[in-house]
Amino acid sequence: MAIFDGKFLKGILGDFIFKVVDGVQVVSKRPVPGTMKQSVETKKASENFRKSSMPGKHIRGIFHSTIGGMNETSYVFRFTSALTTTLTACENPI
Repeated sequence: MAIFDGKFLKGILGDFIFKVVDGVQVVSKRPVPGTMKQSVETKKASENFRKSSMPGKHIRGIFHSTIGGMNETSYVFRFTSALTTTLTACENPI
């Protein structure tokens, strides 16, 4: 179900996904369940991202009052990407 916030739609409506990126409405086609295949590398990358996104959230929370909430939207993506790269390099292969 999509939500209208007064200016933009956000969420899923039928076969479409509505989101807002940098103040612009973006609409994309929703993938059909069961049609997306993930390779071993994709699953590994997803797991690495999962492992780095939660600590990243906590670190950003610690410094939230320091930056006074004045952060740009792409900052989160850049920070998580850097954290993922760092943690992946430090990982011990089993």
